[in-house]
Amino acid sequence: MPAPGSDLRTRLRARLAALDIEDAVGAFAGIRLAAPAGLGAAPEADVHAPPTVDLGTAMALAAGRDRIAQQYGDGYAEVFELGLPTLHAALAGADGLSEAVQAVYLALLSSRPDSHLARKYGDVIAEGVRAQAAAVACPGKACENPAAFSGALHALDRELKARGYNPGTCADLTVASVFAHLLLQALQQRET
Repeated sequence: MPAPGSDLRTRLRARLAALDIEDAVGAFAGIRLAAPAGLGAAPEADVHAPPTVDLGTAMALAAGRDRIAQQYGDGYAEVFELGLPTLHAALAGADGLSEAVQAVYLALLSSRPDSHLARKYGDVIAEGVRAQAAAVACPGKACENPAAFSGALHALDRELKARGYNPGTCADLTVASVFAHLLLQALQQRET
């Protein structure tokens, strides 16, 4: 039996492989408009210059410093291999979608340093936040009750806000995981 979302992921990979330079033009414009903090300049395929390569190539060049860019090359592995499974497991014991989404966010934040934080504040801060999230997150079966870590998550959130830290990459990957879940539900309903 294929993993949940495997057909969607296959279709997504095909679409990502077909990205061209016009897609890079649009994405670069969107990134400039969003103006993420800590973006800086890149030696190749810098979003502040007109693209000279397709979007997949541009993202591959940025993959080592940006978790979102990395998703383009690995078929959104963090969404399909961590975010969705965490969401599905958490939904079984959660008191609503909000608690399940918190579990996804913590799983993503505790798995690797947030690349937005790393760009803006450095690797030491990003790793420190990852370690704090890991101390709050509950692995495996312990996450059957997402409400159990809600208080600790809110305390971590208050602390991060007080320090001005915004783990935006993990927030984006959380939203992508929820979107994939909702898209899978819609596709499943359409097939029935």
